[in-house]
Amino acid sequence: MILGENEYFFLIESNILIVKNNKTIILFCLFLGILTNCTKSEPDIAVQNSLYKQYTVGNRNNLQENGSWWGENITKIVHKGGKAFTAVIDDVLSPRTAVLYEKKDNEEWVEGQSFVFSRFPNILIDLMGYVHVIGFEPFNFINDQFSGRLIDIKFNAQNTVSGAFTKTYITEDYRTTGLTLATASSVFCGAAIGNNGKILVAYNNSLKAGSVGINNSLAVRIFDGNSWTFESVASGMTSAYAYPFAFVSDSYYHVYAIEDDYDTYYLTAGLPYSNYCFRYGAVKHFQRPVSGGVWIETTLINLNETKTKKEIWDASLRIIDFHVDYSGTIHALLRYNTSSKPICYHYWKKEFESTWKNEIILPSELPKDNGLYWVKIWERNDHKLFYICYGSGGQISLSPLNSNSLQTISDLPGDYKPTPFVSSYRGGSPLEANLYIVVFPGFQIKAISLDVFTAGL
Repeated sequence: MILGENEYFFLIESNILIVKNNKTIILFCLFLGILTNCTKSEPDIAVQNSLYKQYTVGNRNNLQENGSWWGENITKIVHKGGKAFTAVIDDVLSPRTAVLYEKKDNEEWVEGQSFVFSRFPNILIDLMGYVHVIGFEPFNFINDQFSGRLIDIKFNAQNTVSGAFTKTYITEDYRTTGLTLATASSVFCGAAIGNNGKILVAYNNSLKAGSVGINNSLAVRIFDGNSWTFESVASGMTSAYAYPFAFVSDSYYHVYAIEDDYDTYYLTAGLPYSNYCFRYGAVKHFQRPVSGGVWIETTLINLNETKTKKEIWDASLRIIDFHVDYSGTIHALLRYNTSSKPICYHYWKKEFESTWKNEIILPSELPKDNGLYWVKIWERNDHKLFYICYGSGGQISLSPLNSNSLQTISDLPGDYKPTPFVSSYRGGSPLEANLYIVVFPGFQIKAISLDVFTAGL
């Protein structure tokens, strides 16, 4: 192996670690007191073995651990044509800015354009290879992060997040048109693109007075290749539903959402309940045929029927992933605490069915651990399904469905319980032999990406 002048080589338990360093630049940055934002402030690290390669995403520290920033449902990485795209929320820039990155296979991440969003945006790639960035743009971030409009930023050149782009407003400016269910939108949005080229954006469009809902509602905007249209999914619900996953299959549009209802009961319930007065008690799924028709609603779980409000708060119910596979089977993943241990559940049904089945994910592994905090589901190009898991062991693992074998696919620093975000089909990534992941392993720590080679698994 030939190393450059400023590179050092270490062999650690059969892994290769290459560190590029420039002492002069680092000392200069330290002198100026701007180490965290210097473009050469820390070494670029690549860890690899026969199963995965690990990269540092750029030179900016991420705002928040888990990278979620209200975005477990967001598509945060896509891969197509030998190139991946992701973003970080810079921890220094104000207002909060999503900085986009692109990476060719086997190369380092390169910084692209930056945009102000109220929360982490969705990153999609369409059939022609154009990258879309869809999210909530505030009217004035400093004064009010929660008032604004949904936008679609489409780059004018294929396979890049640099250069010229076109911005399209998906929802109207209700300051001039008036606030109605048809014009309201929120930071709670998820987006997906189908193999038919249609884009689905699902969002909470509830009308509220203060913190108490008047009309709890979910809506979608659908792009048919020419224009965006509004459609109500459900309104007049007894609770607010948010963090929606969106999915476009060949036959159906899908929305997967969780109850996120402000509950004044928690104000007087004492700590820790009064610190966060929201109830996550139920999970719902909505679908309608792409060809047209009504939205059909089903409930996967409703803790409100069996638990007290304190028990619901303690359960910490969350939705964690959604996928429809090649056979038309829906896979909906969720998590909640049982006896202080987080347990993840896999719900599934055919698109034409109304009844859900469910099982605990990797039950034989749970006694050895303290539970599973996060699980994603991924479909390979041979249609084999895999779980991507994070437990309390500090690393990301890969497991084929119907198997309790776990393969470690990361070498992450610390133990921050990070969420693995996957280059999923709903974001426009084609089904491939390799898996691409981005992880935000801690507050003010750089994001990490993983290229996972699954042949033989």
